[in-house]
Amino acid sequence: MRYERSMPLGSTRRRANRNFSENRVARGLPPFRRLTETPLRRPPHPQARVLAGMDSKYVIKYYDCFLEDGKLNIVMQYAPNGTLHSRLHAQRGKALPEDKVWQFFIQALLGLRHVHSKKIIHRDVKSLNLFFDQDDNVLVGDLGIAKVLSPNTMFARTIVGTPYYLSPELCEDKPYNEKSDVWALGVVLYEMCTGGKHPFDAQNEGALIRKIMKGVYAPLPGGKFSSQLSDVLRACLTMDHRARPDTAALLRNAALVSRARSLGLELDPDAKNVSVRSIAAVSAHDAAASKRVHGGEGGAVRAPLAEVVPPAAPPSWE
Repeated sequence: MRYERSMPLGSTRRRANRNFSENRVARGLPPFRRLTETPLRRPPHPQARVLAGMDSKYVIKYYDCFLEDGKLNIVMQYAPNGTLHSRLHAQRGKALPEDKVWQFFIQALLGLRHVHSKKIIHRDVKSLNLFFDQDDNVLVGDLGIAKVLSPNTMFARTIVGTPYYLSPELCEDKPYNEKSDVWALGVVLYEMCTGGKHPFDAQNEGALIRKIMKGVYAPLPGGKFSSQLSDVLRACLTMDHRARPDTAALLRNAALVSRARSLGLELDPDAKNVSVRSIAAVSAHDAAASKRVHGGEGGAVRAPLAEVVPPAAPPSWE
């Protein structure tokens, strides 16, 4: 399996073309220590392991990982329409239309629900980590600091994430669970309704944490959004995590269910992206046909360095 470089997508991502089709993918370069070029039975990097276990049309799809020049490359679904952060920046302070807010929020919620169903906390939900596919559907991505909870662990303890999106329990250095992701998604919802403003803002991290701990933020612009949307925002930004709904509860919200129906969105977090699955099928076929390793030149295709079967019980890591 070969990937040819195409255009740059930032400091750690490039667009690549598979040599056997016209399908484009994104190649990520996470930090990784130097390794010898030996076959990888499963993804050695936490982000690759987490991505390999995801199979939802609302989560960035994992294809492959390989070593090149001592660096680990992760090949993921290409998101050609950028991030929610760039979309909000282009709004120049103007809120998105309510229908778009609902669409993007519901799709991000479905992606998060799929992640949480695997007993994984994303831990870095923010507008920069919500991508758009070619049809402008939201894809949850960048699971580089995700945390897998073991069957006997319901809470995590390591403080990670972007300060603007930290939940109160994280600010208090308390154990937290997947509901911290719901808080962060509430911050994203507020951003969409205000053209990119954060509900909690300050000049330094200490002042920001104090504001989050107070839980007071400016209301949404009057007359622009429905009371149902404001209610969902308040639910996500509930100070006490015990009273804050999880992703499953939010997907049962009557107003959200009604809005999803009007937008033609199926509330299935495990729904598969048919076009993406077809690419993966071609990848599997290509991998099966290239079991041998070719050391010489002349355009020979080497065996892939990683053929991934998601582990039945993923290990816990920070």
